[in-house]
Amino acid sequence: MYDRLCYSVAIRTLGKAGVAYETLINCLKKQTIPPQKIVVYLAEGYIPPVKVADEEIVLCKKGMSHQRALPYDEIETELILLCDDDVYFAEDSVEKMLTAMVAEDADCVSANVFPNQDMRLRQKVLKGIFYGELPSFRKKFAFRIRKSSSYSYCNNPREVMESQSCAGPCMLIKKSVNNSLDYQDELWLDQFPYTSGQDQIFAYKLYRYGYKLCIHYTAGVIHLDCRTGHIKDEVLADFNKRKIKYLEWYRSIYEPGTGMQKFLAVIGYYSYWIWLFGLSLINILPGRRRYKIGNSIRALSEARKHVMSPEFAEIPKWRVKR
Repeated sequence: MYDRLCYSVAIRTLGKAGVAYETLINCLKKQTIPPQKIVVYLAEGYIPPVKVADEEIVLCKKGMSHQRALPYDEIETELILLCDDDVYFAEDSVEKMLTAMVAEDADCVSANVFPNQDMRLRQKVLKGIFYGELPSFRKKFAFRIRKSSSYSYCNNPREVMESQSCAGPCMLIKKSVNNSLDYQDELWLDQFPYTSGQDQIFAYKLYRYGYKLCIHYTAGVIHLDCRTGHIKDEVLADFNKRKIKYLEWYRSIYEPGTGMQKFLAVIGYYSYWIWLFGLSLINILPGRRRYKIGNSIRALSEARKHVMSPEFAEIPKWRVKR
């Protein structure tokens, strides 16, 4: 049995967060339940951040997925707070997450740093139309992954809810659970510059492997979002997002399925693709973002070829339990 009040912190960084990194370390040192150890995992080739306290800096391979797939050998506690380098914590944030983990018998607790439920109606409508991110009024899951690989979110959540997915900037997880997810099999994600897919792949894999993931809505955690790794090329970013969406769908929904599950997965994804392609056609009329049409077709074509490649075929399939 692990010590429910003893945890360490693992921070992923490129060393570019500046003041936000300093804020993070200071917040962690002021927690009502302080961490036993703070380890900063810095990607090779980047300048180490200026140390704020007694944090330990460890070099690791470059790549968001490489940094997430680490075994965290430098950490001895069973509980690890995984976080980005630009997160703000209220003084009792970790205490709330630890309490929720015990009360819910959870394997992982994530703070809700992107409050979809608080968006204005116009934002919710636009998100639903253009990204397939739909509000749900069911109370079973905070976030539910749909057959298209998009997600729905609870529109009126409780303080703590079970979930099928979560955002990646802040997660309290059991080390044994983290190391059992075979996340090293997902290093293919690092071929894409700053992919957003790696958060969902990690969280949904956690759920499908049979572990309990919970979202804490009032932990007081804020993502400052220094945007240190985002792509400035809008066309390339759009193409990558479309290609990743297919690979994400294939890897986490289609490939693990059998029979009817695969059929429903195909219906779900291609219905979503046709809808987005139709929206791309509408962009022609005002002459805006015409690149989306070409990206839709090219990304789907390249993604299909990608999953049929010998390299991708060699990647072990998910060992799903649900």
